[in-house]
Amino acid sequence: MIQQFVDHFKVKDYGFNFFPALGVVVGAMLANALRLIYFFLKDVITGTKTSFFSPMSIFYLLILGLLLILVCHLVKDDVFLAIVFSLSYAVAAILIRLFSWATFSYPSIYYREFSLIKIVFNWQVIVGSFVYALAIGLAIFLLYLIFKRLDYALLVGFLAGGFFSQLFYSVASLVTGGKFYLNIDYTFLELLDGALLGFFFYMGYTLYMRAKGWRVGRGEVSQTQETTAPRTRQLSVPMYFGLFLAAVLVELICVIPIINRGMRVREAFEYSQSSFPPLLHENWVIALSALGTVVMLFSAVIFLLFIYKIWGALQDGRASTTPLPAALLLLVPVFNLYWIFKVIYGFAQEYNRLADRHRLNVPKLPTGLYLAFCLLAVLNVIALGLYWVSFSIPLIASYLQIAVGLAVMYLTCQAVNRIPAEIYGRPPAISGRL
Repeated sequence: MIQQFVDHFKVKDYGFNFFPALGVVVGAMLANALRLIYFFLKDVITGTKTSFFSPMSIFYLLILGLLLILVCHLVKDDVFLAIVFSLSYAVAAILIRLFSWATFSYPSIYYREFSLIKIVFNWQVIVGSFVYALAIGLAIFLLYLIFKRLDYALLVGFLAGGFFSQLFYSVASLVTGGKFYLNIDYTFLELLDGALLGFFFYMGYTLYMRAKGWRVGRGEVSQTQETTAPRTRQLSVPMYFGLFLAAVLVELICVIPIINRGMRVREAFEYSQSSFPPLLHENWVIALSALGTVVMLFSAVIFLLFIYKIWGALQDGRASTTPLPAALLLLVPVFNLYWIFKVIYGFAQEYNRLADRHRLNVPKLPTGLYLAFCLLAVLNVIALGLYWVSFSIPLIASYLQIAVGLAVMYLTCQAVNRIPAEIYGRPPAISGRL
């Protein structure tokens, strides 16, 4: 029986569980996409402009989840979980504020009125971040202590963090005479963030444990026995996930500040009717754009290699295309908007047909999810041309595509690795762990 929540993350027993980080990224993407949709629809319906929303909020969600994963692996006792987590998140909030100021503060009307110290070391933000993380940590600790259920502790723990955070802001706003900024929109959104982060954190944890052959039950972790036929491992999940996840995070660090800068420039222009500051000539914008371009090209190469590998795994003599055309035709402009359906949505269909042909006892791929990824890819291209209407439109499309894409990549790797070597009648055309 596992007595403590942090015992589920013992490195010496289970290794370093990085899959919750994937869950956090997916949860943060979906949460921020829903935030953007909420404020965009609110602006359309009410005819107002939501000036206080910033896409930088995704960094707070990502850091919150990633810090919890790190703390769970480092601390040895649940008692210290909430304390270390809340202190580290308060420090992280200061660093995020500093990064925010450094990247887009100049044209902002709000930031011009305050000094660097007041912006970065904003005591309301620091205290609010500390209380938010403390509420999550204490809720997780107490819930696991009572129920011995990891799912209850994570799901309800993140929800409790959002609830008590808003309760604290409400009380603090009354006591301090409004010095703590309270917005009714965030009462709902904090709960939504918590629900998504808690759910995907738990899903990431369980996926990792299942991949390692562990079954997670009520207060215990037991070893499962492999009874299926030998498989030929063709795709390394850590390699593709790790590289793709790292590329997504770096791309966010590069792109989000530039988008925020554009929003603040527009705000300054609309407020003062003055000319735009020389945004594209600033050194930091050039540096971030260059780094973002390099990372984007690197991601494209990884994605093409991924497509080549997964179609190579279907070559039992009856596949509708071969690996090389599947990958290279994605480089043809305009045609690739059609071809993405063939190599992604078509892959899920081909895999399910292959499983039926060879009577494989493997889970079928959810073709609807693969179709959604293709539709979002096309929508993302269209949304790039609508940035002049609202910065929210391309961000929403990108967040949703990345979140669905991560799920598609994981399911595809697992599906390919379940294909037994016997179906080929010979060694698979592509072998190894690349």
